[in-house]
Parts: sequence; C-alpha cells; structure tokens
Amino acid sequence: MKELLDTDWAYLAGFIDGEGCIGSSRSRDRWYPRLTITQADQMFLLELYKLFGVGRFTYRKPTVKNKATGFSGQWSIRSSPSIKWILEGVLPYLRLKKTQAEVALRLLENRDEEDLVLELSALKEPKRPVGLKRQEFLATQKVGD
Repeated sequence: MKELLDTDWAYLAGFIDGEGCIGSSRSRDRWYPRLTITQADQMFLLELYKLFGVGRFTYRKPTVKNKATGFSGQWSIRSSPSIKWILEGVLPYLRLKKTQAEVALRLLENRDEEDLVLELSALKEPKRPVGLKRQEFLATQKVGD
C-alpha cells in the first residue's frame, strides 16, 4: 500500500465523517465491512481515489435527489485488506464515525458475528422526525465518543 502523510489521512477522515458511509454486506453467510463515499464534486473525489489507490470509482447519473447537482462520483472500498488499511489509517482522526470504524475493524476479524453487523447498523445516523430540521435534530444526538 502507498506511503501517505498524516495530513492525507486526516483529510480523508474528515471526508468520511462528512460524506462517508461505513456499513456491511453479506456474501456466502459471511459479513464484510464496506466503505462508500459519494460526492457531487466528482473530480475532487476522483483525486482522493487516485491518491489512496484502492477501491473502485464510479460516476453516478443524476437522480431525483441529486438532480440539482447533476452527476456525482462514488468511491467504494470493499476488499478486506483495503478496508483495513483505510480504516486503520483514518481511525486516529475520525470524530463522528470513529465507533463505526472500530466496529467495522472488529467485523473483519469476526465475520460470523451478526451482533457486530447489528451494532454497526445501529450506529448510523438515526431517522429524524418529520418537520424537524437536520441541524436541530443532530444537536440533540450524541456525537463521537
């Protein structure tokens, strides 16, 4: 894997905290962590993808949700060695998704542990009540450790 600066890792951590999704997927009765980052500024995300050199970059067509911004880019990382490298590299710098990253790393070691999948799923941003602005809702939620 590439040798990167601490500032590269910190920068990616901020991006994951803001735009990333740390989740899991199942294949042949085993669970695998995954990391996906989607960004309207596809060229900027493409540069990050090239810098770290792992995963897959795809262009996404506009949907009803992102019609105003047009095409977006998506960087997906699913291979176990790559996920481990990325999550271990950003872990010291993560703030909002640090616990999710820790659970995902534990899932790499214990792929049969469905409890870890449930824990990871429960850590995602909860649904906010209709009519409550996102910022107001997030202010009521626990952030980080």
